[in-house]
Amino acid sequence: MATGYYLQDNPNPHAAQFGWPRTRVSGVIGVHTAENNTCFNGPDNGDLSVGEFVTGRRDFGSYHSAADVDSWRRWVHPGYSAWADTTNNAHAMSVSATVRANDWLALKEDRRRAVVVNLAEAAADLALVAVRDGLLDRVPPAQRISKAEAIAGTRMGFYGHGETNPGTRYDPGKDFDWTLFLNSYNTFVGGGIVPVGTITPERPLLIPGVAGLYI
Repeated sequence: MATGYYLQDNPNPHAAQFGWPRTRVSGVIGVHTAENNTCFNGPDNGDLSVGEFVTGRRDFGSYHSAADVDSWRRWVHPGYSAWADTTNNAHAMSVSATVRANDWLALKEDRRRAVVVNLAEAAADLALVAVRDGLLDRVPPAQRISKAEAIAGTRMGFYGHGETNPGTRYDPGKDFDWTLFLNSYNTFVGGGIVPVGTITPERPLLIPGVAGLYI
């Protein structure tokens, strides 16, 4: 039976890209870029094409959700670990934009905004599902946290991958719009809708009339 989570429904036969049911989710959410080829024009299927790459790769690297210009996609349920950051895979959640971290300002403004807002919706979905399924008692606030807090899981909030792995990682990049991301996330977890891009079957909608819950 399909779970609705791409990597769980399409398991990698070479290197499992998620692991073990976990009872502790810290409310730490890492923000990443997938470092695939950025789509600068036309329809963007990055969340699917990167997912297809992950289902066949022979090393480890995955996220809980991924977002592109047009949509976002659930990859791994927050009750399982994904292989996004070696410092905190056991307790953290992760979202990734399917762009290169150095390409934010090379994207047209409307496309750049769409990716960031879709990424924020993916993060809100993770948080709301974690609360719904008893992994968290409240949604993480729209705030940045320190490297130490991100690694230890002692405070809920968001960090960039490059902050926990300086020297080897730099995503989501110096030009990532944290203000737009956090404001959009805050709107989504409050039950609001930030209209952007095209609604697709891979981009779940808020359930009307049910505060903050997703299908």
